[in-house]
Amino acid sequence: MLDLHFDHLNNENYYNWKIYIEAVLVRKGLWPIIILHVTPPQLAHCSHTNPMIILNTLADVHAPHGCSTIISLHHQLHKLCLEHSETMAAYIAHGCHLIGLLSKAGQIIPSDDLLLAITAGLPHSYDAFLISLDALSNSEYALDTIILHLINEYTCQTPTTSGPHTQAQLMTTAPSDDAMAITTPHCPILEITCYHCNQKGHY
Repeated sequence: MLDLHFDHLNNENYYNWKIYIEAVLVRKGLWPIIILHVTPPQLAHCSHTNPMIILNTLADVHAPHGCSTIISLHHQLHKLCLEHSETMAAYIAHGCHLIGLLSKAGQIIPSDDLLLAITAGLPHSYDAFLISLDALSNSEYALDTIILHLINEYTCQTPTTSGPHTQAQLMTTAPSDDAMAITTPHCPILEITCYHCNQKGHY
């Protein structure tokens, strides 16, 4: 069943709203009959009877096309940083989203710029990985290929837990059989045989 629960249009979420509303209208066959999900301040832009004109008007109002908006998007792109709690897939998706906004604003962003922004925001633990990219051939040096390598590297660097045991619990567990095997067993003195007189009970 189609999920119609998404945020109504406001002054900050035009592109996300546009994607959802178009998907709903196409899915339900209602593209010619637009049912807008907007907040009251946006109704002033929706007075025309032609739904396409309404969409174009909303694009003119909300789409980022001013110089300050473009500069802000570039600034966000080049300040990307992989957060400790963020997955690599989410980090890359954030960069692609910013590229999409810049593209909608009329900016042509080469894939190398996205790669530069993404790799520049990686922690130092990825330095060796970045150096290894020099071994890629020209045919392998592509955005999709490097993104795949990044996700694989993230998986390798992400610690996994094999169970609920903590380090403290591991230190307090009983010694293994191998450890017991190298421990000299305690022998009662009555069982000890003297090497000089061959009598038991003393050394």
